[in-house]
Order: sequence, then structure tokens, then C-alpha cells
Amino acid sequence: FESIADGRAQGLASDNLARFIRDRVEAGPWRDAATRARVIARTEGAFAANSVSLQVAREMPGVELMMIHDNRTGFDDEICSALDGTVVTIAEAEALLFAEHPNGSRSATPITPLLAEEMGL
Repeated sequence: FESIADGRAQGLASDNLARFIRDRVEAGPWRDAATRARVIARTEGAFAANSVSLQVAREMPGVELMMIHDNRTGFDDEICSALDGTVVTIAEAEALLFAEHPNGSRSATPITPLLAEEMGL
């Protein structure tokens, strides 16, 4: 965690963050430390992006719903595929975004009142 914090403090993300932490992590269940470092960096990036999306949704006037996006990478996970395109409350989106497996593919988009009307919600 300290290595991730150090890398993020230096402005590193994605591949750069993975390279920065790979000598500081063990392989764990992955084939090698480099693979685990990429998974950690991807998950960290997804967490940061999803945190911002949730914050923005909460600050947008009239926004109560978000659309979940998942399985854009073609991973074909049954749960992720089923969630793709679902509309949920902001609280439900938060639970879904932070309960995903570490492939970093799940995100959510705020649904504005106008868009909700157009969607018949």
C-alpha cells in the first residue's frame, strides 16, 4: 500500500504505476510479480475513476440513477455481462463498483434527469 501511495503521489498511473510497484510485490496467486503489479495498478486506476464518477453523480442536480457498464474487454464473465447496461441508484452503483473482481472493467455513468426522461425512467 505504501508503494502504491508513493507511486500515486508521483503522479504515476497504469503501466507506469505497475512498473514502479512490481519490485515491491510478490507474485501471490499470479504467474509473476509483474502480472500482479499490472492487476494492482489497473484496479487502483479503476477505483480512482469510479470514485470520481460517484462523486460527480452525487453533485449533479437531480441525478439519482447511474448506468453500469461492464465486460467491455470481452472477458465474458457471466455476472459482468448481466450487469452491463443495468440502471441502478447511486448507492447501488457504489456497491457494484467496489464489489467487482480485479479486472477493472466496471464503471458507471450518471443519468441526468433529461436522459432519464428520454429513457422512460
